[in-house]
Amino acid sequence: ASDINRLTEQCVLEGYPDGMFKPNRKVSRAELATMVVKGYNLDATSNCETLTFRDVPSSHWAHNYISKAASENMVAGKTPNTFAPNDNVTRSEALTIMAKGINCPMDSAKADEILSQYKDGGKVPCWARECVAKAIENGALKNERNQDYIRPNDKATRAETSAMLQGMRLAGGYDKSTKTATQDLGGKTFIEKEQRITIPTLELTMNDIINAKHVNVGEQFAATTTSEITIDGKTFPCGSTVRGKIVEVT
Repeated sequence: ASDINRLTEQCVLEGYPDGMFKPNRKVSRAELATMVVKGYNLDATSNCETLTFRDVPSSHWAHNYISKAASENMVAGKTPNTFAPNDNVTRSEALTIMAKGINCPMDSAKADEILSQYKDGGKVPCWARECVAKAIENGALKNERNQDYIRPNDKATRAETSAMLQGMRLAGGYDKSTKTATQDLGGKTFIEKEQRITIPTLELTMNDIINAKHVNVGEQFAATTTSEITIDGKTFPCGSTVRGKIVEVT
């Protein structure tokens, strides 16, 4: 319920005209396309390709969202000319669509390792394995009651997809209401207080070239994480930028 409330507050989700949310109702392809566009803070009115789906006319309530999701390669038609907006989606399909909004590398070996941690990981369809693993790595199943199962071929409900999306939004920094220690007041940015924390071992890909013969103490560098990491209770997805400073080791 908390995930649904948070997403509703941020206008990512909407209920039905009768005032009900219907969390146990199966989510449709049109609803999911709308959720991911809004959830990843995309502008549904910009840079959209012209839809050729006969079953999604310009008058369809989700036309702009489906168009944007298709432009971002997060969704595709059932056929070249049809989208099937009212069809339900499986949990594998939902996780795959959500994973396409995350810029994070995933290969088959790593996907197999992640999925092997679940009792039904072998039931994930071959075409979805890497995307499902990427979604899991980025917090999609973090709030699942039963952490042993993915249930990849079950139809996804509105409540389940809400929890999946919110987990990934938090991991990826898309939740606009997330508070940080840095605040902006009157055009000035300040940090409330400096806090010493312990950072676990990081697996990084260096963006800057560091050479022991030419680097100086105090110089800054940037790197990209190659796996999800949690620091001080906050989870950062793989692909996050890490900035550091060269220090002298004694």
